[in-house]
Amino acid sequence: AGRLGKGGETTLRTRYNEWNRDGVFDRAVEEALAAYDRIIGLDMADVSVDASLHKAPSGGPGTGPNPCDRAKSGWKWSLACDGRGIPVGWAAAGANRHDSALLEPTLDAMEARGLLEEIGTPHLDRGYDSAAVRRLCADKGIDDVDCPRRRPPARPARPLSARRWASAGSSSAPTRGCRTSGNCAATPTAPPASASASSPWPSPSSSPSSSSNGPTATTNESAYLRGLLEPT
Repeated sequence: AGRLGKGGETTLRTRYNEWNRDGVFDRAVEEALAAYDRIIGLDMADVSVDASLHKAPSGGPGTGPNPCDRAKSGWKWSLACDGRGIPVGWAAAGANRHDSALLEPTLDAMEARGLLEEIGTPHLDRGYDSAAVRRLCADKGIDDVDCPRRRPPARPARPLSARRWASAGSSSAPTRGCRTSGNCAATPTAPPASASASSPWPSPSSSPSSSSNGPTATTNESAYLRGLLEPT
């Protein structure tokens, strides 16, 4: 505007503030919507409502910390559009406000324009699924609300130990580290008893541990290892 006209930036800013305070832009919006509805027609059978985040580097009244932008100052705009995407109601608040909290002022803006009674089915996303939102729509005379239900909370994951014991119990073979007597061997596995006849090393089968009252398998292994270390 400063490049197209002869006024300076200070004059343009002063006129903008005066027109904004007197509601000139609001009346222009109302005239534009009324003209569009009269000439083309608003499609109020399906109305979508959603909110979006926007930056506000200069801050100011009505802004808030943006949780998606490292808590920088920002806006949240709630917008209602008809079936052709024409905005018919909107509201603004701080970026830290929930989307569902801006639904009521958005519907109030539509009611002020006389469009609330013409709404057929409002379409909301899963973030609006709550008893308060459905009660608000019922109070406004909106019964048919298209809002998907939230997913049920996920089942808590079983501890790793529980999964390990479950997998160990389903296997027929003994599991190393298992502490249940039904699924574990009493002693470690002994070395193979079959050895070559020409081998100079002592065989575990020749150890006295073959008797029922003899040493345990651990002693048998020690003797076998000791024989491997002794020179021939």
